[in-house]
Amino acid sequence: MSDFYRTSYARAFDRIHPQQPTSTNQADRERGEEFAESFSKFVNTMSGDEACAYAIDRMSRDHRTLQQGITRFCIGWLEHLASKGVSPSTCDLRNEASMKLAEAFVDNVSAETRFLPHV
Repeated sequence: MSDFYRTSYARAFDRIHPQQPTSTNQADRERGEEFAESFSKFVNTMSGDEACAYAIDRMSRDHRTLQQGITRFCIGWLEHLASKGVSPSTCDLRNEASMKLAEAFVDNVSAETRFLPHV
């Protein structure tokens, strides 16, 4: 990979996958908070496997650009978890498997492969 491409890629990757929110826009913050709360409520159920299956099937029929955005979000989530590291201050038995999966994903899938362009 050329130095130009590597530098351009790094800038784009950091912009698309920030580890911390970078926007000071209140509307972005509110939309993000609203989504996080709604999504957390959705997955916070012991019998949610069927609802998740319906949601996944529905999302798989979204426009392909939206599918790319959904995947980009999921990758960002895994990268964020991996950046925290598995330690007593970041995980316990409730999220240990997620943390380990996130670390394995980041360790085994190159940053170039994880980069999903806006097309």
